[in-house]
This record gives sequence, C-alpha cells and structure tokens, in this order.
Amino acid sequence: MKKSITKHPNQPLDKWLRQLATFAEKKQISPDYYGTGENLNNFERQIADELGFEAASFFPSGVMAQLNALLVWNESHSHKRFAAHATSHLLLHEEDSYRHLLGFEAIELGDIGSVPLKVDIEQITGKLSCLFYELPMRHLGGNAPEYDQWREIVEYCQLQKIPRITGPCELN
Repeated sequence: MKKSITKHPNQPLDKWLRQLATFAEKKQISPDYYGTGENLNNFERQIADELGFEAASFFPSGVMAQLNALLVWNESHSHKRFAAHATSHLLLHEEDSYRHLLGFEAIELGDIGSVPLKVDIEQITGKLSCLFYELPMRHLGGNAPEYDQWREIVEYCQLQKIPRITGPCELN
C-alpha cells in the first residue's frame, strides 16, 4: 500500500474509521465533546507542561483557534482591530468570519506580494488588539522574514505592547 507524504497509508475512510474504533476500544478511550473528556484534558495538560504554559487548548480547526485567539487578546486590550497580511488564512479563506461573528476589523499589513516587515507594522495607525503573522507564509511560497527581521518585528511589537499571534507555533 502506498504511503502519503504524511507517511500514513492511503486507504478508504471506512477502513480508517474501523481502525480508529478498534484502537479506542482497546485503549478504553471515551469520546470527548467540545473541550471536555479525560483524553482531551490529559492531552492539553501534557502539551501545556511540555511547553511550560499554565494551560493549553486543543481546537479541531485553525479557524476556531484563530477566532478564539482574537477574543482572548480583545479581552485584555479592548481594541477590535487586528493586523494581518492580505494572504493570511483568516483574511483570505474565512469569508470575514472575524467581522461577522466577532465584530472585528482587519487591517491589511504590507504588500500582498512580499513578507511584511517592521516598517509595515510601523505604518499602522491606531490601536491593535494583536498582530496575526503566519509563519511560514504559504501563499508567498513558504517565505518568512529573515531571523534579524523577525527579531525587529518582535522587539517593535513588545515595545508597542502589540501581542503577536504567529502560526502555527507561537503565541506571545
């Protein structure tokens, strides 16, 4: 059987589901429902401990995670404005869910054809609840800023007290 890029065999969904059911039965795994359940809670605790955080939350989709991150930063900053590159998943693929569901305003950051830099952030006027910065930027061919450029962005955001939400692995 051929393996995919994830190194898992390509097989029909019904076979995957039977394997999943067998595994859950053998391990006596009970279902989790929307953030509750022993398995999910143990997983979140393990991730939080490994990363040195007080807590962690698992979301079944990136959209849910991004919208929740917006809500968290808004609670502490009360500005319903965030900045993101025009190719950000939240701006490009989510049909303005941040606006329709949460009442947020998005400020497009930088030029659509290039990685945003500190100078692009400096041009934003007004308060922001946070800066969304996806790393790497898949719609720009997986590009990302150089390390020194990223440090400039981080330092500027810290100085201006702008929280960064960077995907997929950092929340500061």
